[in-house]
Amino acid sequence: MRHSMDIVLPKILPAKVAKVEIEETQPAYLNYFRNLLGEDCIKQITAWKCFSKESNFQAEAKRKSNLDVTGQVRTAVMISFYMGYIITHVPGGLLAERYGGKWVLAISVAVTAFLTILTPLAIHYCNIKGLISIRFLMGLSEGPLFPALNVMMVEWVPARERGTLGSFVLSAGHIGILMANLMTAILMPYCEWSLIFYFFGVCALLWFVCFITLCYSDPESNPYIKETERSYLRKSIGSTAINKLKQFETNFDSTGLSTALISTSSKTTSASRAFLSPVPSLLPSYDSGVSNVIAVPTFSPPWREIFTNGPMWALIAANIQHDWSQTFWVSEIRHLIDGGLAIDFRNNFCSCLKTLTPFALNWVISCISGVIGDMLVNENILDTTESRKLMTLIAAFGPKICSNFSSCLMCNEQSDFSNIFNCAISAVGAYYAGVRLTSLDMSPRYAGTLMAISNSLGSISNLIAPFLEEFITQPGPMQNVRSLVWFLCTMFTSGEIQSFNGPVVMMNTNIT
Repeated sequence: MRHSMDIVLPKILPAKVAKVEIEETQPAYLNYFRNLLGEDCIKQITAWKCFSKESNFQAEAKRKSNLDVTGQVRTAVMISFYMGYIITHVPGGLLAERYGGKWVLAISVAVTAFLTILTPLAIHYCNIKGLISIRFLMGLSEGPLFPALNVMMVEWVPARERGTLGSFVLSAGHIGILMANLMTAILMPYCEWSLIFYFFGVCALLWFVCFITLCYSDPESNPYIKETERSYLRKSIGSTAINKLKQFETNFDSTGLSTALISTSSKTTSASRAFLSPVPSLLPSYDSGVSNVIAVPTFSPPWREIFTNGPMWALIAANIQHDWSQTFWVSEIRHLIDGGLAIDFRNNFCSCLKTLTPFALNWVISCISGVIGDMLVNENILDTTESRKLMTLIAAFGPKICSNFSSCLMCNEQSDFSNIFNCAISAVGAYYAGVRLTSLDMSPRYAGTLMAISNSLGSISNLIAPFLEEFITQPGPMQNVRSLVWFLCTMFTSGEIQSFNGPVVMMNTNIT
């Protein structure tokens, strides 16, 4: 729902909030596309003179509401969500790691659903202040969602299928953006604006009921899966740890407890130690040559080690870059829909769908990238780190490569522009099979914490983007800086378990 707010907002704010002339949005999104597609293509696009048209939908909205929302009001409403969203990421990740991801995720969605249903009442009784307040509360409730999801993926997604399943799940937000904007635009002309909030809220509550009934935090607590499936998950999720355990020697003390240490070479450094516990709840089931393998639970993450880790900062920087780009996609798609390309939702459904196609293609490309990444790793063509770097490289520079071919398409028609735009945005889908998955790779024990840190810091871009739009969309040095940051992210990306993941403790119950 938060991604469709930019379309709904002009319809729902009371008339006494503001009445101003519509701001000229042409320079903002043309500068954005100039960076994405190239100067030559933009010159041809502006020759269409279609950006000066006003859609029937936009014109009728102005006539009915006698209201145009100021940029300040729109910005306040949009960023209020992210002000709360950033706060609860880390607490949510810690709760999910300690108690399991199921209920943290479920409660997060349920609270957001109730707040969505209450939004019309907040607007009716408290005006714009009520909307901003409830958006802030929605941000607080949604913050734990992705960290909890990451914790559940650690328990359910085998390493050999991490690219496929991980990218499938993590990139599904693009389908949400597409459906939210599409359903909002379709329903708005035929019903009261408040019904939009009730519709999405009820859908989320139905999802909540299905989720708590069918889903569980880990395979051990799920009564519905077969024993063969449970056994497969035990073995495949723990395979990486078990293979590495064979490289270690175990020195037991008088109590029968020992920390797994790297054996042999004196050249081994502390930075190269393998700390193995990917799934604490499953490790005791593995046959690793000792009677029992126990992962000592450590609920306090090693903050210093995490924040001084190079691959972790690569993940953070990539998340900021991607969230920044997505913020502009959502904004510019709204501009194109509402006026830029003169698309009328009610009379031209195909054009509407075509405009939102990049989000669907982004999800499809992310899934394909995940399958290819897993294939490369499982066939021993690339290791995990190399696969993650390859996909990150495609996501970083794929749009620029697409823009280099734009002149060949002679974009003097709208359809040609759409094709270029779709290709450019779709290439970024490889991000979900690249650096986005490294929070699972680097530390399965603290996967929720890593996701919380990277996603919350990435969301800062959503706070500052509205204030820096004109600056950031200007071609030149800033675009070069972003390319450099993407390159550094690719260089430092790692798919290996990092030292801060923590040691495994093994107990030999046969010691006398």
